[in-house]
Amino acid sequence: MPSTTRLIALATTYGAEKYFTNVYEDLVKISDRCSDEDAAKFELTPDDIVMFGGGEDIPPSYYNEVANRQAMYPVVPSKRDKLEKLFFKKAVEAGARMIGICRGAQMITALSGGKLWQHVENHNSMHTMEYNLDLLPNHLRILIPSYTTSVHHQMCRVETIPMKVDLLAWSAISPVYYDEKDKKHLPEYKEPEIFYVPNLKALCFQGHPEFDTLDGDYAIFSKSLANYYFGAKR
Repeated sequence: MPSTTRLIALATTYGAEKYFTNVYEDLVKISDRCSDEDAAKFELTPDDIVMFGGGEDIPPSYYNEVANRQAMYPVVPSKRDKLEKLFFKKAVEAGARMIGICRGAQMITALSGGKLWQHVENHNSMHTMEYNLDLLPNHLRILIPSYTTSVHHQMCRVETIPMKVDLLAWSAISPVYYDEKDKKHLPEYKEPEIFYVPNLKALCFQGHPEFDTLDGDYAIFSKSLANYYFGAKR
């Protein structure tokens, strides 16, 4: 008898789980108020998908930097930060899949050994993306949306992740990029919008599919992309 595919929705997800119903059968929500004991006892399987949702900034200590004054970072890691760090470790050990949305994509980047831009500009509204068509099968190419829903000021730096990353979509709209010390001008930089980390089985969206309508082009493409990587609900 086949195992049940669960979506483990951690902390705040803004209802994003409703946008990926084609890849799971059971939904398990885990609040950041979950006790440390219960979180530690929770077991994952390779059939599970862990969802890391959007929200506040991630402590720069999670990616081995000090805070730039532009970063709205917490002074110490929050209970949510610690919960997500624990479940990232559990997912890697169990071989579970992961979906990261905005902060969630940034958390996956940081916990996999990568870094974040602590501040960028022009990413708080809908905008267009470019795509690597070589990484998309034909049935996904015809679904490519003309926009992404975007609300963030920190950004994943996928080039710093110490493993293979498939950059599926990107933009180039921020005039500046702040790391822990400097403000940089990088006119050729590809700002990651959608990427997949094969070794982690992690699909990451820098934007918010759940901020689109359920029948919106970006939401449909995100759902179809998850189906491509994680398989249809059995």
